[in-house]
Amino acid sequence: RTDDVDLQTTNGEVGLGYIESGEWLTYQVTLATAGTYRVQARYAYPPGTPVATNRQLRLFVDNSATPFVTLSLPPT
Repeated sequence: RTDDVDLQTTNGEVGLGYIESGEWLTYQVTLATAGTYRVQARYAYPPGTPVATNRQLRLFVDNSATPFVTLSLPPT
């Protein structure tokens, strides 16, 4: 790997950690069949993160410039 993505493995699951402000990830998913699909994400705030910190998960579809959905992530 030659990038700065912080991956960690816990109990056999790979997790992404320590995302800094302005960082983002892109995942490409190709679906063979039209339908309704569920997207799941787990997250955690680092200890000591201020409650007022605005953390969001934004999902874009088909390279749109506008998010399909934006979720506010409350402290964990």
